[in-house]
Amino acid sequence: MLAWYVIVFLLLAGALGIVQAPALAWLAGLALWVAAGPLTGITNTLAAAILAVVFVLPALIFAIRPLCAALISARLLALFRKILPEMSDTERDAIEADTV
Repeated sequence: MLAWYVIVFLLLAGALGIVQAPALAWLAGLALWVAAGPLTGITNTLAAAILAVVFVLPALIFAIRPLCAALISARLLALFRKILPEMSDTERDAIEADTV
């Protein structure tokens, strides 16, 4: 029975990938897949909670744009700003002139 649960997950992920579904569709599909486990008796509540933390929580963060921007994008941008060197005057002039 657990094998069918994994096969359904792979088919769901494949179908969403083929149609290039948006992030909210992935989130809904994952939430339904995790909820189907305890409802059908394939998994118990603890397993569903673990699957929710591993799959649904990251999908939730990436699916909701303001949440993703606040938790991930802003921190990555700050990290890159620390790593990258300052822009030289020549580079700035070239960018402002729209030419190299």
